[in-house]
Amino acid sequence: MLESPKAKALALFALSRAFDGSVTTASEYRLVPAADGKMVKRSIHQLPPDADIKGAWAAFWKANKAKHTWDGKKHPFRGK
Repeated sequence: MLESPKAKALALFALSRAFDGSVTTASEYRLVPAADGKMVKRSIHQLPPDADIKGAWAAFWKANKAKHTWDGKKHPFRGK
């Protein structure tokens, strides 16, 4: 993720929001992928270290790249 603490928080919020539309900036949790690929709600007050979060997301994207492909011609959230 990015170096700035604010940028890290926003990136984790955006990823959490992408996988759980009910997450808001006021939510007390963020999503972090578990080793099995399932999203786990983690309290914003007890998040794992940044390196662990980065590693979890990197492993998730590597394992699921076929399921979450990028198409620059489509809007990333609406598929149009």
